[in-house]
Amino acid sequence: MKIDTLKLELVQLILECEDYNTIMELHNFFYKQKNMLSSELTSQEIDEINQGLEELNQGKMISFKKVLKNIT
Repeated sequence: MKIDTLKLELVQLILECEDYNTIMELHNFFYKQKNMLSSELTSQEIDEINQGLEELNQGKMISFKKVLKNIT
């Protein structure tokens, strides 16, 4: 399975999840990963990631169905 497909499946699972504890565990996992990776990323890459997170927090996102439609 391609990594892009796996990512899309993860996004879909997260969007459908209503369990607060599960979401917090995922958040904490990725936050720890981000901290570990930030030492490996350039400042431009970190800025782009942060920009993407800000856009998500502002509600600027595309539905999973639209993403699938655009990549197939």
